[in-house]
Amino acid sequence: MLTRSGDPTTTTYSLASTNGLYPQGQNNRAYYPTNKYLKYDIYKDASYSSRWGPSGSAPFTGTLNFGSGTSASLTLPYYNRVAAQQSAVAADYTDTMTATLTYSVTSGVNATATPATMPVIITTNPQCQFSTPPGTMSFSYTSFQSTAATGSTQFATRCTSGLPYTMSLGSTSGTLLGLAYSLSLSAASGTGTGAAQTYLVNGNIAANQAGICATSACSASAPPDHHHQLLSRWGRCAGYGLAGQRRRAAVVHRASAGLDTASIPTPIPHRFAPAAVGEYRQLADSLLKTAPGQAKGHQ
Repeated sequence: MLTRSGDPTTTTYSLASTNGLYPQGQNNRAYYPTNKYLKYDIYKDASYSSRWGPSGSAPFTGTLNFGSGTSASLTLPYYNRVAAQQSAVAADYTDTMTATLTYSVTSGVNATATPATMPVIITTNPQCQFSTPPGTMSFSYTSFQSTAATGSTQFATRCTSGLPYTMSLGSTSGTLLGLAYSLSLSAASGTGTGAAQTYLVNGNIAANQAGICATSACSASAPPDHHHQLLSRWGRCAGYGLAGQRRRAAVVHRASAGLDTASIPTPIPHRFAPAAVGEYRQLADSLLKTAPGQAKGHQ
């Protein structure tokens, strides 16, 4: 390895990045056809407080020390974060950022390396959840009444935009105080919008039942082993990744006659790749619970 006495032993550098192809305000955005975007940003620190951006905004800066060698390298960690609570279809969203390395050759003279592109891939996977679980369902019934007793409880689902899903009850009937009841859903399926969608669990106790009660009024609640499960099923699904970390080495080569070349290695695409599940269950705690003093049955 050759050196010359007149060669500088250090160089200052600045590593800047663009805001990608589809920026909006302060956010980078990844794109999925047609006209669907996910906001994300790249940060220089693990606490996500300093965004990595264009020159004059927030580039990486520092000094490389060559010592007696002819080249020096530095590894710079950066951190990716996708903004929460975005409505997105299940797909791969893509973007391309460009990194540019500027370094000092001699005092007051800078050079710029050939820019390197940084592909970004954000994978969103289908997901459903019960954003509002069902509550307690109460009935009031008098033995041999001529009309059915009804009740209902509301719940809400939140699923990925465009995702078809189905809903069902673990069981649709039962008996309390000798009164047979049935349960049904206001809808058996839906398509996600990214927002909460509201449905009902409806209950019915048919007319002209005697029931079992040795006093003027009786009440009862479904025991834990008779609680009803509300289930939601959708296609192959997964949670989504919100943050990751990638490293890129910024390398400056020093020739024997002075600093003359610089490069940034080819990047690995940012990919947020979660794995998979396929069913969401919500235990309707005391879904069929009669209010004290309301459920009546007379012998």
